[in-house]
Amino acid sequence: MLKIYFWAYLIWSLVLTECQSQLRVCEVPKEGNNHAVNLNQLYLPNEFYSVRAQDGGGKYDYKFNVCGSLPFKNDNCPDGAGMCAELFGSNNPMFTYGFVNTTEVSRDERGNIVLHMSTPFECPESNHSVFNSTILFECARGQNKLEIFKEDWLNCTVEILFTSEAVCDMPNTTPGGQTTSPDKSQKPILAGWRLHAVIGGGAAAFVIFLYCFLGYAYLGSRGYQGADRIPVPGCCAPMCREPGEYTQV
Repeated sequence: MLKIYFWAYLIWSLVLTECQSQLRVCEVPKEGNNHAVNLNQLYLPNEFYSVRAQDGGGKYDYKFNVCGSLPFKNDNCPDGAGMCAELFGSNNPMFTYGFVNTTEVSRDERGNIVLHMSTPFECPESNHSVFNSTILFECARGQNKLEIFKEDWLNCTVEILFTSEAVCDMPNTTPGGQTTSPDKSQKPILAGWRLHAVIGGGAAAFVIFLYCFLGYAYLGSRGYQGADRIPVPGCCAPMCREPGEYTQV
């Protein structure tokens, strides 16, 4: 029984480490004159971004998320996909252009943030390329704006330009020309929600583990054997049971 608890705790620890690692991938530290950027605040938990492109094969919508997976899936856009393309109006993704666990974030020569994702799927039009995607981030005050920067259908590659205030440095300038200092008490809501969920889940798992461990040890000291040592919640259980209460078959 203790082995079961050990493996459950180990699996939970690995999941927690993976979640924290994924959050850190999208946190770009300050480098020289380039300010720090946290792309986790652009993640949409139950929605997605969409930008339309047109090439010789027809109209396609590229649907993607930032630092997180899409909230839908099918055979062509499986679980864990961060960007997929579908024929306009079909509501049926046809190609995957990137998986979240392949996310790489860097800066270009101008200091702008670049996010890259890839897949293991070979491009049918090219023998030396796989489906992959790049999102280029540029600072822009106001509403987010998306547009296709470059599309290479033959090599299964797409680059999307994402202009957003989320990647701008502070302080901000109001329309009246006044400069406002950033409120350091404000934190990225979405990123904070994800981290709190991970911490809350970890705390719950620890409480369950502690209950099972102590209950198993206590029942053993009372003379229980085998399956009767498994602590089960309920009225006065397992603490008020006495050995021999149950008839063994």
